[in-house]
Amino acid sequence: MNLSESGTPSHSVERASQAAAEGLAVLVTWRLGSAAGIMAAGAIPYVSAGLQRAAAEFYRDGTDRVTRMLGYGCEETGDDPEQFANRVSENEETRLLAANAAGAAFNTTWEPKVIALGRLLARGLVDVSGGVIPLRTYMLPAMAELEQFDVALLNVLVNYEPDHTVGLPPVRPYKDLGTPWGPTEGWSVGRRRWTASEISRFRPQLASTLPGLLGTLQRHGLVVQNDTSPQIAELYLKDVIDKYNSELGAAVRGGRQGTPILMKLPLSTPQVEATWSPTELGDGVLQFYREAGDDDIDSQLRRPPLQDSQLS
Repeated sequence: MNLSESGTPSHSVERASQAAAEGLAVLVTWRLGSAAGIMAAGAIPYVSAGLQRAAAEFYRDGTDRVTRMLGYGCEETGDDPEQFANRVSENEETRLLAANAAGAAFNTTWEPKVIALGRLLARGLVDVSGGVIPLRTYMLPAMAELEQFDVALLNVLVNYEPDHTVGLPPVRPYKDLGTPWGPTEGWSVGRRRWTASEISRFRPQLASTLPGLLGTLQRHGLVVQNDTSPQIAELYLKDVIDKYNSELGAAVRGGRQGTPILMKLPLSTPQVEATWSPTELGDGVLQFYREAGDDDIDSQLRRPPLQDSQLS
């Protein structure tokens, strides 16, 4: 991404943004709705002047983010602004893609998301084949909903793995070590299986919102909850065998060899803590945020959690 020394988009990006935005003005207005515009214009009589100003600023901020998002997309394709606008208006599908990206950019204040949406829009316009993972169908709806904490959790699940080795840190960066027979072919989940308690210990700031965050990621297919039935069956069978051996030992000690053993089977199944793992789609979505320049997505979460005295 081209940035000026002050950290703002470069002049070329701004120029491309403005030109692309002009061609999409009607489209963006339709997708975003006109509620803020109506309020800002004073069309609702009971809205105070202060709220009208706030609404006008909100609408201006949102449209600025849409403009920047389009500029990042234009830069990603290498098109001039007119060529990019032509890509957007090529057919109904491309127009809808751009409108959905615009709506997502309008409704966030997180700049890495604005940049990531622009890059995703560009690739969705260029990749008409659908690719391995159809960007337009699966990635954009997910990225439209994800905010910083969602992406921070996704970053944990994708880039780290629990380590249960005694004497070593409980979490380590994920590295695909392949198989005993050679490198892993294609994408592999490896040992990235996280329980909720492991996530909460690693990133305490996510603990209170973890069920909702996991639900969001799982709904979009970015993570999956693993099947625990094999572990439950294994533990149940072990419990049955242990009980049988205990009864058999008691019979031998009591001189009752050869007597049928009457054993009560366990009435409840063992409790196994659920685990979650990232998917290839989740890894692909996270890549857009990495490319947005946010190399340390969850840096804020590494700070010690605030104490109660600091919250008052």
